[in-house]
Amino acid sequence: MARNKYPERTRKAILESAAKLFTFRGWENVTIQEVIDDVGGITRGAFYHHFKSKADLIDAVTEEYFSENKSVLNQITDTKTKAVDRLRQGIILSLKKQTEKGAMTNIPSVVNSPEFIFRIVHDSIEVTATEVSRLIEEGNKDGSCQVENIKEVSEMMMLLFNIWSNPNIIHVSQTDYQSKIRFIDQLLKTSGLPLIDESVIDAFMAYYEETKK
Repeated sequence: MARNKYPERTRKAILESAAKLFTFRGWENVTIQEVIDDVGGITRGAFYHHFKSKADLIDAVTEEYFSENKSVLNQITDTKTKAVDRLRQGIILSLKKQTEKGAMTNIPSVVNSPEFIFRIVHDSIEVTATEVSRLIEEGNKDGSCQVENIKEVSEMMMLLFNIWSNPNIIHVSQTDYQSKIRFIDQLLKTSGLPLIDESVIDAFMAYYEETKK
């Protein structure tokens, strides 16, 4: 893979290989050379053209991870579908993606990192909640929800999903995990957002099972 001919393709391949290796082995157990070998067809020089160090690579992989929630919500653009249904689809799709390919939060060294927890909080409020707010505003207009405090409900929802009910951060039994999701459902309904149905609960439970493997 020529560095100069397809620089963006090379960078993407490095990120994909690194994310895979980090997720299943932990980033402290992966060397730069192993990432290069996994990509195949690139030199160390090509790697360092895109990333100054392993720490720089970790930052880039983390950034990619946190951008996925926003991109998933942006993909749900069918305006013929009610906004709350689109938000529900986005949550299910995001959970399925993490279940199928593994998640960065499956890595003990990630979960124990204060920097990563800060990124989760920051992303929940500054990035993902902003997209959720947009959909809730549309939902208020199309009648699929009746939320008064849109910003606050969006931020609360994402923090509850990403921190309080994250089974890698707060370890609970399967029964307690499902109880948490149903409790969030009650809070959201009380706030005017009928978001969580059995399909959402099933997606959360599948994600929970994956984290316990």
